[in-house]
Amino acid sequence: MARPSLLPAFPRCPRLDLALLLIASVFPAVAQPPVVEHLFPAGGQRGTVLNVSIGGSLGTTPLRPWSDSPGLHFEAGESPGQFRLALAPTVPVGPHLVRFFNAEGCTAPRLFVVGELPETIELGSPEFSGIGEELRTLPVTVNGRLRQPGEVDTYRLRLEPSQTFRAELTALGFDSPLAARLTLLAPDGTSVGESTNAPAQDPVLVTAIHQAGVHRLRVESAARSPATARLESAGEASIYRLACTLVSPPPAPGGTPEATGFEIPGLPDTGTSVVVRPPPEAAERLHPEMLSPTAALPGMFTGFISPTGDEDRFGFLATREEVYRFAARAGSLESPLAPVLRVLDGAGNILAASAPSPDPTLEWVAPADGAYTLVIADARGEGGPDFRYELETFAPEPRLLAEVDEHTFRLRPGESVSFEVRLQRPETHRGVVTVMATGLPGDVTGAGGVIAPDGATVRLHLTAAPNARPSNQPFRVVLVDPAVVPPRVLIAQAPLRGRFAPPGTLLRNETDALWLTVLPRP
Repeated sequence: MARPSLLPAFPRCPRLDLALLLIASVFPAVAQPPVVEHLFPAGGQRGTVLNVSIGGSLGTTPLRPWSDSPGLHFEAGESPGQFRLALAPTVPVGPHLVRFFNAEGCTAPRLFVVGELPETIELGSPEFSGIGEELRTLPVTVNGRLRQPGEVDTYRLRLEPSQTFRAELTALGFDSPLAARLTLLAPDGTSVGESTNAPAQDPVLVTAIHQAGVHRLRVESAARSPATARLESAGEASIYRLACTLVSPPPAPGGTPEATGFEIPGLPDTGTSVVVRPPPEAAERLHPEMLSPTAALPGMFTGFISPTGDEDRFGFLATREEVYRFAARAGSLESPLAPVLRVLDGAGNILAASAPSPDPTLEWVAPADGAYTLVIADARGEGGPDFRYELETFAPEPRLLAEVDEHTFRLRPGESVSFEVRLQRPETHRGVVTVMATGLPGDVTGAGGVIAPDGATVRLHLTAAPNARPSNQPFRVVLVDPAVVPPRVLIAQAPLRGRFAPPGTLLRNETDALWLTVLPRP
């Protein structure tokens, strides 16, 4: 028997039905774009091939992938959300942006990390519960995930007293809900070290080893919010990457020695980092050479890093909010020098350092007016009569920054969308800046604009032709400053906002690759 309705019966209104039909025909429903909440594993070693799965609301399949590097080659797997990923040997190390799209739109950018260390994937088998999986060789990066509330991942590794062990976990950096804690246990079960990070940061553990034998490294949640608990109950794993390395010799108990050299290695999952170590006893300290005042830049210099442990210093004057660029060449000169560039303040503090490269470049924004020092040295602390370099310093330029609020747009044929472009510049810059969108589909036009000398914003308009074909592709917003020769080109950035990571703590916090989807005609 049908259950009687408790609501009063109302007579149907033919006019209302017709009105609803007209509204539906004028404003047809638009399917929602796909949503990718995580990739697993969240990274891999370059030069390898691995299987990657994505989780979220995938919508209409198949999904097509896009990445910010041609060195990431995705191929669809046998099941929805499964991909085979080949990492080219030349793909840059560090975080990359990945998107997935279909006819309804594109996902927000997700982070995938390319590393240099050998990698492994945590098996998550019950047989390892309590005793842990074995890490037979170091260094290694482990891709893991905590699947259940209160779960602890344990890894066994054999360590010696002459070693210093370092473990660095990344989770919040690529917007995983995991706020982790690391603990290293000695063979006798005592705690050797524990990460001291705040819950809103990814943990790092560095400790000297005092017992020989099998140690256990524990990965667990340091703090769980109600949002994290809901995600765990819904089946979204807390994904992480754990880089385990050895550092020898152990850190000096007294802290940093007075005389120090600097080595800048390529560590996994990070940008440039600085490791302090004592220089060779034979290191010779040279008196700084002085560049001309800022007005005399640019310039070219040739020198040698000799003897071992040598470094060349150049003093220069800088103006607040100006951009200074330096370039060193050694590899292209067939020099054995592994150059590193550093900018120091008056107290000798490192303000900026170049990433590892045979021919490094360094771009630095002066925080205040004053005198600074540019240092060039060998990253390994070596030197000799054949350790030749060329150093080029470029003319300083006013710092210009451009930003848009959103990074993903959708358009129907015959429709338009507009958005604001904001320009930040110092008071000393009062030139006209032109703004335009580039890389648009052929059926979409973009109306450019001009930012006046006393202006800071302009609105751009993208319009799809009435017969525009469906498309999905990245585009960029380009700003041109004709006040310098050749004209300077600036690309607008859109902020990347995490669901769990605090603002500014992602491995990448902005992108200049915006995305436009032209939807199929209804």
